[in-house]
Amino acid sequence: MDFGAKLKKLRHEHNATLHAVAMGTNIDMTLLSKFERKERIPTNEQAKKIAAYYDIDYNKLNIELTAEKIISEYGFNDTTYEAVNLVRESFSEYYVNSDREKGNGKNIV
Repeated sequence: MDFGAKLKKLRHEHNATLHAVAMGTNIDMTLLSKFERKERIPTNEQAKKIAAYYDIDYNKLNIELTAEKIISEYGFNDTTYEAVNLVRESFSEYYVNSDREKGNGKNIV
């Protein structure tokens, strides 16, 4: 599910209007609507406010937001797919080295 659809689903699950979410997050109602329609992507600060309003884990929401930013910026194509795999490899190496330094030798792939 894309990030905008997730926001709209959350709003409907909470039986909230855009106006109520705007009042509760201090984010303009028009901007919230644009988030839901994938015309804009929230900043990290706006995502924190949204997570707090819906009482959901900001870290999980931020992961989805980061994925949405990558897809929005680079699209679905072979180059993006290969780049994401390269990032995964780099992070795996980072975590292995980081965990070795900490002495627990965990390998995250």
